[in-house]
Amino acid sequence: MDVAIDPEDLIVDEEFVPQTRFRGFFLGKRVPYSLLKRAFGLPGKALAVYLALWVRFSITNHRQIELERKFFSGSGLAPTAITRGINELVRAGLVEEKSRKPGATPRLLLRTEKEVQEYEVKNAKY
Repeated sequence: MDVAIDPEDLIVDEEFVPQTRFRGFFLGKRVPYSLLKRAFGLPGKALAVYLALWVRFSITNHRQIELERKFFSGSGLAPTAITRGINELVRAGLVEEKSRKPGATPRLLLRTEKEVQEYEVKNAKY
């Protein structure tokens, strides 16, 4: 099975490559990996909610996001899991609540790396 592959066999004619257009929402902005690592360790569906916030950010290009429940339709996330995810993100300092009332669409602010570091220093327990 130690057969060498001829590089000419890997060349594909352009006419055989289908041109596909991506539709729907996708993660279009660069997400700072240091912030993602903080979200990795959070319980429940916090990481899924955090990624959804970044998708919304890539759509609107505003750090202040109105996170509508219909954005999660078809994802399998229960409304209570979304709420708990938001709570964990706020507790971790990755997100700041601007407005959050029962039955209303929450308005959240994605924090930058610098803002997260300042939050951690401010709320450090020694």
